[in-house]
Amino acid sequence: MPPSQILRQEPGNVSLEILCQDVASKIFIHLSIDEIAKTSLVSKAVCQACRSEDLWHFKFTARWNLLPDVESWFQAFKAAYSNTHDLWMTHWNIVMPQDGDSPGRCVILKHDDSSANISEENCDNRCCPRCRYSNVPKILSSLCKSSIDEAEIETVAHALNRGKSTGARVIEASTRYSILKWILNTKHLPTIFPRSKTQRNAFSQAATFHRKIKTRQFEDNALNFMTDALFFNVCESFLEPNQREMNQVRRELYGTSSEEVMTPGGINTVANLGANLELTQHSWHIVKFSNPDYVRPITFRILVQRRDCFAVYPSEGFLDPGESCYIFLSIKLLGGLISQATEALNVQREEVDPFLANVYQHEAHLPFVPFCVRYMHCTVAPCIPPSFTSRGGTKTRPGQAAVSKYKNVISYLWDHVATETNVRTQYLSAHVNANYSYQDFCLNTLTPLNLHSFKELGHRVNDTPLVHVAPNLMYRFPRLFERLQNLNLELEVSHAGEAYRTEKSCIVCKRDWGQRTEELGRHHILQMLIFVAGAQQQRVKMKNFMF
Repeated sequence: MPPSQILRQEPGNVSLEILCQDVASKIFIHLSIDEIAKTSLVSKAVCQACRSEDLWHFKFTARWNLLPDVESWFQAFKAAYSNTHDLWMTHWNIVMPQDGDSPGRCVILKHDDSSANISEENCDNRCCPRCRYSNVPKILSSLCKSSIDEAEIETVAHALNRGKSTGARVIEASTRYSILKWILNTKHLPTIFPRSKTQRNAFSQAATFHRKIKTRQFEDNALNFMTDALFFNVCESFLEPNQREMNQVRRELYGTSSEEVMTPGGINTVANLGANLELTQHSWHIVKFSNPDYVRPITFRILVQRRDCFAVYPSEGFLDPGESCYIFLSIKLLGGLISQATEALNVQREEVDPFLANVYQHEAHLPFVPFCVRYMHCTVAPCIPPSFTSRGGTKTRPGQAAVSKYKNVISYLWDHVATETNVRTQYLSAHVNANYSYQDFCLNTLTPLNLHSFKELGHRVNDTPLVHVAPNLMYRFPRLFERLQNLNLELEVSHAGEAYRTEKSCIVCKRDWGQRTEELGRHHILQMLIFVAGAQQQRVKMKNFMF
């Protein structure tokens, strides 16, 4: 008989209600999900015990082979339980189309960060970079009241050579000096601090073609599955450098400039030379693919509706149980040009540029759902089908071993699909913004990277957070990429990791950090100041234009 019926038949038995929630959650661990749902209806105390984080943490890890960075394990289990797919696609970041360290993550904070309550006196090296640089106005106000020059940086550097200082403190002093130079040049203190409501508006305004975006899929510290990919213009369309860049795009795609007649399909155009030589004017959207199964591996392939407008890398892969990988979505030159033509036609109507009108007439608008992800469960890696034989036999360099590890197996599996019922499909919508710049988007959504949560969760090496964006190096030369990523000691729970994290006990989050975290924090605050300076110049230009 289920426990809920037993409690209903014996209303005088209150022994379960007087138990503390920790003890009651240990008892509910042995119940099924339906039994827990029925037991929660007995009383308020039992219902609260059924919402215990320890209970749902155990249930989550017992069913899925992943440890996501979440605040509520109950909500995470609820989202995973209601998901109908075995391949999890989650949002990771939106970055510039270039290789290098990411200045942070473009996400939605579910609540205001605790660093918002930091006083100006505490905005110094006693805080970790995430807490220190989360509140831009306070760190700038505190630095305005202090003084630091090159002599102080040299003093700290000499102390480092004598073993009296650390590399993290040198980077922090250099960052403060760079911020002070920025303040003296701009003479303005911005009032920018990402809030939950502002971040949600920034994501919701990225929707195109009168569609709506579910902003929950971009929340931080939550398990929400992704359905929309966002792309932003990396440069304002009305600026002169971007106009010259667009003329270059027209010459590369059609072999002409805006003053000449459009002749698509030029022989010497970049579009015909190959995708490796193409550039993009839009940001990259990084999606995280995960296999939550304990036993079965997953192989996937990503299909693109218009390969001349959209790009994805890598387009196929093999995920072992509990493994994750990062997929890069981007827009090609032609896709950016079509997006600009569609936007210009909607705004200018009859006064639109004839070249853009011809582009829209020949190409139409971009597809709404260009990405199709097909995946299926396959045999365990040692159990390769008997009829499988290796193809080609070409030798690869040691750095390419990770790329070709499952290449032949993937091709065999997709060429010998028994029935289409074994293959499942997910779709990703694309929102390509022609006038919504990446700079304006990051001003409201960019937050510092949080590496401490991954260290506490004890993630595996193949599931470390992506902070260095380099798609080709990541999959072709993984050893070189790990050196550039440089997160092993920052996340490692060992004596070497404790020695590397020289800065101890942040006054806000009580965590330790090292030199790599300080480098990422410096990159974040300096990039934010660049965005702030660009926004100030834009406001001045708009003010002069209006008045």
